[in-house]
Amino acid sequence: MDNGGVDRARRFWREVAKRFDRFDRVAVARWTLGLGMIFGVLLSWKLWVTGRAFPHLPCFDWFGPSPAPWDKVWVVSFLVLLTAFLLRPDWRRVLGVALMLAVIMALQDQVRWQPWFYIYLLGLTGFLFPIHDRTEESAQLGLLRIMLVGMYFWSGWHK
Repeated sequence: MDNGGVDRARRFWREVAKRFDRFDRVAVARWTLGLGMIFGVLLSWKLWVTGRAFPHLPCFDWFGPSPAPWDKVWVVSFLVLLTAFLLRPDWRRVLGVALMLAVIMALQDQVRWQPWFYIYLLGLTGFLFPIHDRTEESAQLGLLRIMLVGMYFWSGWHK
């Protein structure tokens, strides 16, 4: 009986396991959250611009949506800043500015408070703090795990 195929499969899966151990889980989480936020904003583009059919619901009467050309400037600036952080994760101040811009845009219109938006926003907030060792890395990933479990618990509890 030839075990060549079985041995090759075992070697293959051992190599996959070795590569997964070297996998940078923080980078995967950063890219997943960042790209999710970017694609979410792009897919809901009309939500982020002022020229739309449904009304705006600002949080404060004095803090309404930006006028027509500036709304696109703010959204594109947010997307560019978030992309810059994805490409250069050590630029935490850029992420801070992007998140502040996202909060300002969300305060301009309550309709923008979509669940995916604030989940990504809270998830990306954890990347504002630097990681010095593996303990802090696991704490950062643990924060994301707690947030995910809390979200599923909350949604299941209210059904």
